[in-house]
Amino acid sequence: MKSQEHLTARDPDRHYRIDSSGIGIAVYEWGDESSCPLLLAHGGFDFARTFDLLAPRLADGGWRVVAWDQRGHGDSDHAFL
Repeated sequence: MKSQEHLTARDPDRHYRIDSSGIGIAVYEWGDESSCPLLLAHGGFDFARTFDLLAPRLADGGWRVVAWDQRGHGDSDHAFL
């Protein structure tokens, strides 16, 4: 049986917010900022930090991994009409 030791989550290397027409969007990045970006989008009823296990492994493989919380999910703002 393989060791489960390698299955640990890692916090993003960078976290920031961007404005999209007045809605704050939370963005998370793993890996070197100068590497080729790889975008990860989560599904419905989910959030970007779901990638805390996968994104570090992709970043260790040479990618700049970028994930964001869709509006109304995770740490991004909700849009109210």
